[in-house]
Amino acid sequence: MQNWLAILPAGLLVVAASLKGHALLNSPAAELMIGGSFTLTVIVVCLELLLAAWLVSRFELDKATVASAVVFVVFAVVSLYKGLQGESNCACFGAIETSPWLSLVLDLSAIVCLAAVRPETKKQSIDRFSQIVMGFGIAGCVAFVSTIFWYGPVSLDSSGGGMEYGGVTVIDPVDWPGKPFPLQRWIADGGELQQGHWTVVIYLSHCEMCHTLIDMYMKSDEKRNMAFVEVPSHDDTVRRNGSKVRWLQLDESRDWFVEAPVLLELQDGVVTGLQTRNDLKVAIDVGLLPQ
Repeated sequence: MQNWLAILPAGLLVVAASLKGHALLNSPAAELMIGGSFTLTVIVVCLELLLAAWLVSRFELDKATVASAVVFVVFAVVSLYKGLQGESNCACFGAIETSPWLSLVLDLSAIVCLAAVRPETKKQSIDRFSQIVMGFGIAGCVAFVSTIFWYGPVSLDSSGGGMEYGGVTVIDPVDWPGKPFPLQRWIADGGELQQGHWTVVIYLSHCEMCHTLIDMYMKSDEKRNMAFVEVPSHDDTVRRNGSKVRWLQLDESRDWFVEAPVLLELQDGVVTGLQTRNDLKVAIDVGLLPQ
């Protein structure tokens, strides 16, 4: 009976892997990834699936429990560290926000279950049941990695490329200053942005902060070349008449992910200034135009 205690940690591993995998495909925010790394999160998901399959297969269960216990000890140390740092989410369960302290309790509980497992016999060869379970584990990893490769989010590199695959394109402009505007090739009728000085706002039509920022610039008497670049959502309600600004849109053939609004300063097509959503919130809250 004690052998079946391994099912509990295995179930926890499968749940954690499934939720992280879902987040990778649908919510590619850095705070939902382990260490903020997309690659590391993919590796951890595969490790969790394989360990879960190994535990359930009961093949060389003594080694499986030791390996799993080591992994859960590492998880517990990470959870403890994040808890002591005052972080609110451990990123252990994808988009479901989980306190590091709760994760620590779960990790320690899994370790206790694994320590209580006492293999009755040691299998010298892998039987049909074990083969099937391990096969499902390996197939799950292959399917997950394949899905991530073809449909998962990819980051827009500084040249505007790097998007030959992937279902969601992540716009992360942190390293754009000093480089050519990487979205240029993905904006129809945006050739004017290559000449002179432009203030560019990347916005979402359903974003309240974006509406506020656009209104502030539309009401301003300040003379500047403005371009509002919409992340496609097929909603034209924000567009206004007027010759003082250019209304542009990113390529509709792709799905885009961005924490909007984003404000850029361009000089002859090169990004010279950047303000992210967090930067802009301060100026908007006090009713001043971002500088």
